[in-house]
Amino acid sequence: MKCSHCGKDAPERQRAKYGNRCPICQHPFVTNPAIDGLTDIAIKSAVNSVSGYGQFYFTKEQLTYELCRRLIKKKNNRMGIIFFSIFFLIILAAKAPKFFLGIVFVIIFIKIISRLPVISRRPDRGNVDSVGNLADDLVNRWFRINPHEKLLTQPLFEKSTVEKNNYLETVSFERVLICQHNQTVDFFLGNLFHFHYACPILGGDAYPESICADMLQRLKKNPALQVFLLHDYSEEGRLFVEKIKNQAFWFGGCDVKFIDLGLNKDDSQLFSKMTKGTSAELALFLPGTLISMCGAGINENLPFNKISSIAAANSQNGYG
Repeated sequence: MKCSHCGKDAPERQRAKYGNRCPICQHPFVTNPAIDGLTDIAIKSAVNSVSGYGQFYFTKEQLTYELCRRLIKKKNNRMGIIFFSIFFLIILAAKAPKFFLGIVFVIIFIKIISRLPVISRRPDRGNVDSVGNLADDLVNRWFRINPHEKLLTQPLFEKSTVEKNNYLETVSFERVLICQHNQTVDFFLGNLFHFHYACPILGGDAYPESICADMLQRLKKNPALQVFLLHDYSEEGRLFVEKIKNQAFWFGGCDVKFIDLGLNKDDSQLFSKMTKGTSAELALFLPGTLISMCGAGINENLPFNKISSIAAANSQNGYG
């Protein structure tokens, strides 16, 4: 297995000799591929993918889902190899003139299977729930050894007067994005979504506390205000939408236009392969993709399932 820090190969015997560390640079290894199903290099690749090689702030949940996708793919590939090998073995055995040849193929088959990594602690179902606990454990273990400057671990928005004034000066009061979770607000603020789209971002728990009430007062003065809602596909997400539309603190009684970006049942084609169908979290999407989809939805005044593919296509840098 290669070291994620220096890239040098470290056989299992050498890793054990150096206390599960790289014999070259002494950097600790996080995974055991035979148990975890992924190598350190694979997790580093997932971190690069989620962070856009350090371009985006991201959450632990977003990385967890990316590891789930990779674990599921690895599991499916393994099963495909097994079924193909069995089928191939049956065909050859039927045509083999000698029983000895069949034995040879059986031995080869066993050696191939024995070299494939096995994911322990995983149930049989091939969806995100079947590998979620393992992926979450891998994420926690990874960041204990490999911290990342773009990982969101605490609120980014400071309550200082300077930060508050700077924020208010970079947005307009013609539209607002309201997110179900405070962490989603931090995600967008950290990635300067409000700057690129001149769109204030608030959380359903009146977050950020230092600007929420003031921002709402200014927004409600605009008769052409557009309110964009972003939430999980869940009962809590549905209740969040009702709260924003009906509570007086928010927009209850106000004549404003609501655009429910998602996630909703109509968006299920975007996440059906990664859930049981009864719920889905925004963390399913890679940061660049989520930014791009929200930006396209705001620009076109449309929910996720209706935005054009061209408008949402630029998921490489997140701003199209």
